[in-house]
Amino acid sequence: MSGLVNVSDVVNDPQFSQTFSVKRFTGNFANEGEYDRGSVVTLTRYGSIQPANQDDLNLLPEGQRDGKYIKVYTVQEIRKGDGTVESDQILWDGREYRVTFTKLYKDYGYYFVIAEESNQ
Repeated sequence: MSGLVNVSDVVNDPQFSQTFSVKRFTGNFANEGEYDRGSVVTLTRYGSIQPANQDDLNLLPEGQRDGKYIKVYTVQEIRKGDGTVESDQILWDGREYRVTFTKLYKDYGYYFVIAEESNQ
């Protein structure tokens, strides 16, 4: 036994979590490196969303720490753009947030996400 605790039950507990939406773009890079955004798929996700604190923001590069951020714990995949796919957009509390950091804690059963409020 590895001694690791799978916390997915806590992440999915209704006392800590809520439903939110994720916009995912189906685009790809076309000829000569041009990006074609494609269509948008809206996914329903469930997890815990909280304001990001300074320790969370320390995970981001220095030049990206000035915005308004949330952190999300979920058992469902949320994507950060990597040059081949565009970052997911989280829709929560009437605002839209662009995913800027993701970390899969596979041994513990959840994704940790940081997202910045988009200027609309």
